[in-house]
Amino acid sequence: MIRALLVDDEEHALNLLDILLGRMEGVEVVGKSSNPLEAVSACKQLKPNVVFLDIEMPKMSGMQLLEHLKQEHDELHAVFVTAYNQYAIAAFEQEATDYLLKPIEVQRLNKTVARLQRELSRNAATATADSSPDQTGKALLQIRCFGGFDVFNKQNEKLIWRTAKDKELFTFLTLHGKNGVSRDTILDTLWEAEDYQKAKMYLHTCISNLRRNLKSIGFADVIEYSDGKYRLNRDRVQIDFLQFKQELEKISLKTDDGLDKAEQLLAHYNSPLLPDCDYFWLEIERSAFEKNVLETRLRLATSLFANELFKRAASVSQLALKQHPYSEEASRILMQCYHKTGEHDAVFHTYHSLVQSLNELAIQPSSVTTKLYQEITTDQK
Repeated sequence: MIRALLVDDEEHALNLLDILLGRMEGVEVVGKSSNPLEAVSACKQLKPNVVFLDIEMPKMSGMQLLEHLKQEHDELHAVFVTAYNQYAIAAFEQEATDYLLKPIEVQRLNKTVARLQRELSRNAATATADSSPDQTGKALLQIRCFGGFDVFNKQNEKLIWRTAKDKELFTFLTLHGKNGVSRDTILDTLWEAEDYQKAKMYLHTCISNLRRNLKSIGFADVIEYSDGKYRLNRDRVQIDFLQFKQELEKISLKTDDGLDKAEQLLAHYNSPLLPDCDYFWLEIERSAFEKNVLETRLRLATSLFANELFKRAASVSQLALKQHPYSEEASRILMQCYHKTGEHDAVFHTYHSLVQSLNELAIQPSSVTTKLYQEITTDQK
């Protein structure tokens, strides 16, 4: 059933549309308003699933009204009814279901109603699938950030990116959306060079694309909007990056069990974070995370060495050097481990590999590293 709210500042046009829709089967006009500001509160009270609205209205245009309504009623379908055809492209950019020109022709309105009924039927079928046992409980949307960026359900159906900006927006919400991200923060970050009104339209288009495609794989409720902020529903997603960060924060190196758990956790981090995402804002997050992992590996290697677990300390140091070939601290720990286990050639190789790596940056090893190498080689003699 179509539950329609009609908005038009021209009383005659409003009443005519009311009469035409009232004659059609499967359509109920739940309310009408000649004031767009009143339509906002009417939408909350009447809960229509379709809004027919004029574009050129005083105080608030139909485009602006739809933008406002969609923030709280994302599933709302829209049909623009106007005397001007120059708005057609902008209307469909706002995900309007249809665009009618005045004076309205009954035959054309019938096609619009049929289109709306098909859209609503598809939405109802998807909503039913969403509520099935297979899509609730432990069925979480999987978001994989290591080695690439993939979003998929338990049937391994992947989220399709309609545009590159859809992917960037979802990536941004994945990393920053725990407590919600304000609309303006998103606009300033992802559309900083765009006009504010255009940027808002692009954002809402991306949100609509994402919600539609998420619904197709059974997760219509993942993106939430409230208090002026967008967020991912963390009860419906499982994000490998966030799980790893949480475990990393819990690491304690004061006990044998803590050392074991830390070593196991860090051994699993062997893929870069979002290597296929080249976003300027991501570099801050990525660099901070990489630094945290490297520092934790170095602390772990130092603790293992202090506990005379030289082989394990060497293994952790090697992983640190694989992550950051220019780390002098990792090289120093590794040289000391090889010295303790009598692997003299490995000491030589480690030092000269470091020298070669640093030469790429046109720098030399620090005096601390050079002195340590000289002491070890002297002791070996």
